[in-house]
Amino acid sequence: MYVLAITYNFDGGYVAKKCETYEDAMKLLNDYLEEEIRIVKTESEYEPSVLRWEEDDVTLVYASGYTKEEMNRNDAIEDCVYYKILEIE
Repeated sequence: MYVLAITYNFDGGYVAKKCETYEDAMKLLNDYLEEEIRIVKTESEYEPSVLRWEEDDVTLVYASGYTKEEMNRNDAIEDCVYYKILEIE
């Protein structure tokens, strides 16, 4: 069993979705990520930065131009959303 955890650094909001398989969790992660990118592009007219630390560990930065080389994952200087898949028993 897996859980997709989505958390925000600018408020206490979160999403947690249980998935039976890793593949289901990855699909859900990518669906949520793609939808958020689409919303930002449409409503704010810029492309947010997507930092994929691992396949199942992604940070979406609400600002353009950030890369993994420039940003320490623990020192967010912009609003961010964190997507992480966790295995549970």
